[in-house]
Parts: sequence; C-alpha cells; structure tokens
Amino acid sequence: MIYPSLLQVASKRRVKVGVGVGDLNNASRVVSGVKQVLGKAEVVLVGRPELEGKIKGAPFSPSEEPERKLLELLVSGDVDGVVRGGLGSSTFLKHVKDAFNVAKVLRVALLEDATGHQFMFAPVGIDEGEGVEEKVSLAMGAADFLKKINLVPRIAIISGGRLSDLGRSPKVNGTIRDAGEVVARLKDGGYDAEHYQILIEDAVTDKRNVIVAPDGISGNLIYRTLIHLGSGKSYGALYLNLPKPVIDTSRAAPPNEYAGAVVMAAAAKNLQNRYGFAAVPE
Repeated sequence: MIYPSLLQVASKRRVKVGVGVGDLNNASRVVSGVKQVLGKAEVVLVGRPELEGKIKGAPFSPSEEPERKLLELLVSGDVDGVVRGGLGSSTFLKHVKDAFNVAKVLRVALLEDATGHQFMFAPVGIDEGEGVEEKVSLAMGAADFLKKINLVPRIAIISGGRLSDLGRSPKVNGTIRDAGEVVARLKDGGYDAEHYQILIEDAVTDKRNVIVAPDGISGNLIYRTLIHLGSGKSYGALYLNLPKPVIDTSRAAPPNEYAGAVVMAAAAKNLQNRYGFAAVPE
C-alpha cells in the first residue's frame, strides 16, 4: 500500500506545510482534513483576509493573493511544501509556473479504488501527457517516487483501444502506437511496464501501481469518474518537475484528500532531505 508508506516517511521528521483555503464553503473541509494529520506536519493555512478569525485549527496567514503568497512561502523556505487545498486551479497553476520558471507542469495523483487498491495515476491535467516523451516522464517519475518509499513499481500504459482495433480511427491508432513506444522505452530503462490497451480494469485487477492514461482529457475523466462516481479516493497529486514539494488537490475534494496531500508534501520533503536532491525528477 502506498499511503501507509508515505505516512511512515512523513513521520521521520516534522516539516511545515502551507495549505491554501478558498471560500468558507470549502474551508471547513480543508480544515477538517488538516486536523486529521496535524501530528504528521506543522500546518499554516493561507487565504484571503476576510477569512481571518472565521477558520480555526491551524495558524492562518492572510493575503489578498493567497495563490501567490503560498508559493512565496515555499520559495523563501518559510514552509517546506505546499498544498493547493481550496484555491483556484488556474491562478495557482500560473503562480507555480512563475515561481519555478517552468512552461509546463507534470502531475501524478495517488488514487484508491473502491476495493482499496492504491496506484499512482497520470496524467490528471487536461494538457498533460501529450506525446510519448511526456508519458514516459510521468511513468518514470511515478515509478521512481515509489522506489524511494521502498515499493516496487509495476507500470500499466493504457491506450484508446485494443490491438484488434487498429485501423478503426487515426486517433485510436495513434494512442496504440504511442503506448507501444512508451512501454518499449520503459522496458529499455529497466522498468516493469506493460501495455494494457484500453483495459484499465485489468491493470487494476493485476495490482499495477502506476497507471498512465492515453492523454490528459481521458485521465481527468478517469480521475473524476473514480472519485466522484465510483467510491474511490484521492490523496492529492504530486508535481513531478519542480524542485520543491507542491501537491495539487480539487476544490471539491472531501477532507481525506487534503489530509493525504499534507502527508504527501511532508513525505516528499523528507525524501528530498534523505536523498540529497529533489524528491522527484527535474
């Protein structure tokens, strides 16, 4: 199981995590999640000034631009990692790119299905996982993260159809060809990787712990279907190509996702300290 391993790593050294809060509607869920893991990390909440005095449970830092403030705290070293929490995605993403001078981000989420099977999943951003290179980077990044918490990665690459569907659609053909190339690249790098075609259910049944969807749109839909319709859980999404721990979450998430995201941020920071370099690949 992935999350229990993250809990162990997060407990090695207490770190400080900044968590964004949006409006009062989601602030209660964010705070409820944070309270579940206050023993694993020190937390500071960041939100707009009008929330000051209205939310309790952790220190509060007010700002007219909470997305910017959260990243400034991380870059300055005032916090060791950040969680988007209830802040808006587009504005937060812009400040992430500005703070670390990156044109594009790659994220991998920790998900759990209704049976309790946990796996790293990507892409979850609608513009991520475009082409072979990005899918290889996502798969390797997720696999290497699992290795750092002493788990053996087993990668499943999903495409838009079965091999027997070749010829039915240029788009489907492209996803199948890309998946084959991704798997070949991963195997050349020594990774356990298989092309599961469109059969994501088989990848889960086989207990694959890294699953890569055909593209960001299908990945986002899979994530939403599992979490919002399929009794699944999310523990946040790790930004792979940043030098400091940044964890994404949904504004509509239940408290457990915010709790998991704080644990993931703390674990990523402790991994960074242990290995002497970024916990995830540049």
